[in-house]
Amino acid sequence: MGSYKSELARSAEPRAAHGPAVPDGAATAGPRLVRLLHHVTTAHQPTWGPAQPLSGGEEQWRRVPHEVAVGTNRFPV
Repeated sequence: MGSYKSELARSAEPRAAHGPAVPDGAATAGPRLVRLLHHVTTAHQPTWGPAQPLSGGEEQWRRVPHEVAVGTNRFPV
């Protein structure tokens, strides 16, 4: 993943200076990243422990991820 990010950064400056004639980093590094991530399993996986309902129901179920995303989470993740 680091080489993908470095390729994006490496191509940003020349692309900004010369426009779309310079390929962006995603065009050159993307296929390699796909090959590297090909083995990653994205299938449904069961949880390791018993699921516990959140007190507060559906409202809290939806609120917790939002708070994590905006950085105001008061609950351990």
